[in-house]
Amino acid sequence: MRQFALLWDLNQGILHFGGSSATASEQCCDLLTRAFPIELSRLTAGRRAQEWAAKAKQRKALDEVTPSTFRLSEPRADIAWWNNESGNLDYLGNEFLLWLWWHFETQSDTIALPDDSEVTGMFARTLSLQCPLDESGKETISSESPVTLPEAAQAIRTGKLPRKAGLTLVRQGEQYDLTLQAETFTISGAKIQTNDTENAEEGQGMLERRIESVRGLHGTVSLLFDAFCQRRVGKAWSADLEAIRRWLKSEPKRARH
Repeated sequence: MRQFALLWDLNQGILHFGGSSATASEQCCDLLTRAFPIELSRLTAGRRAQEWAAKAKQRKALDEVTPSTFRLSEPRADIAWWNNESGNLDYLGNEFLLWLWWHFETQSDTIALPDDSEVTGMFARTLSLQCPLDESGKETISSESPVTLPEAAQAIRTGKLPRKAGLTLVRQGEQYDLTLQAETFTISGAKIQTNDTENAEEGQGMLERRIESVRGLHGTVSLLFDAFCQRRVGKAWSADLEAIRRWLKSEPKRARH
């Protein structure tokens, strides 16, 4: 027998499930839909992009989006794990992680968010990459800063895309350490640290603090993806895409010692 924690945020219409097992999450959904008159669907990268487009009134622009070609030597972007199904935009999760990697390395470790706050971030602990053509396989790199290692730089310069990455994000006095799966947007191994020194609450107070921290984590990741979507469907993407292509052609930075 195993137990999994749940946080059902009725105000936001979000169910947070404390487990990464597909079987367990399916059983959770089955139990809840039988017990309550609700429908549940996973907030994948594509679903998140569609929700953002609806709020931002950018549905038409999002409908015209197709996978980006990050290397000019490739005539079109073929992605083995994308079934090319109409309306499936989950590949945006892979592009999101690559865009974050480029931004943190070449632009700034801080990104402005749509709510006028800022998030500071870095890649940490783990990184999984895979060839979108399913020709040169996949690899997982474990390191304090995996993106600084030469094998990581070589992987993306040969066309591999990130499928899972460890991230450290800091926003509004809280630090979030997490692992993000690109397409499903599944978060695992999340740890939350706060700068607030008044950590003496017990009972209900401690529970409420934890709930707010989970909301903060969800909000931070969602706003960061929204910032990416805003650039991805806008005029700024052509400049970003060209800059990413130049970055991929450049000599990788040496790993820090």
